[in-house]
Amino acid sequence: MADGYYGIDEGFENANKGDPLFSVKQIGTTHAITEGNALTQLKAEIFRGAGNIEMSANGYGRPGQGLGKMTFEAIDPLQRQAIAELARINEVNITTHATFQAGNLSGFNPQSGFSQQYRKSNIDEIKKAIDFSAEAANG
Repeated sequence: MADGYYGIDEGFENANKGDPLFSVKQIGTTHAITEGNALTQLKAEIFRGAGNIEMSANGYGRPGQGLGKMTFEAIDPLQRQAIAELARINEVNITTHATFQAGNLSGFNPQSGFSQQYRKSNIDEIKKAIDFSAEAANG
């Protein structure tokens, strides 16, 4: 290390320290949907300056089954429409990420082996994210 720089900083030694290389609008952020109003939470990310927002659900199964976990299914059609309009008006790109709890899409469960029910429920979670994306993320 020389003068506060590490090997990973190579090429940036003379960068103007007052100007960031990238803005939040260029990089974006991930937004995990939690209990409450998804639209209000999205507004907060937009007001922070994010231009690209990945919305992810952290729940699995039917809405309200998890402890404080939300699914895309829990966001009603009016909120989905409002999310799409808010993104369009603010020129924000929204993408979606299916729940992290969706397991192996082949149906393999490490505890019990292959299961068609396990496979179906995981694929259904992916479909929920796709449906949400089509309605709220214009995609």
